[in-house]
Amino acid sequence: MSNYEEVSNYEEEMIKKSMKKNQEELDKLCNRVCLCIGWFLVIGLFVYTIYIIYKH
Repeated sequence: MSNYEEVSNYEEEMIKKSMKKNQEELDKLCNRVCLCIGWFLVIGLFVYTIYIIYKH
């Protein structure tokens, strides 16, 4: 039984580590996507403002 518990604990630790790593990678990806969307909105609004100013 002891050997089985060691293997089970090892598997649990590996699963926890891989889940943590996956969560960190997902957070990085979400931050990059949100950052890109935010900058596109800022640049778009800036271009739109310049367009409105020069149109009048």
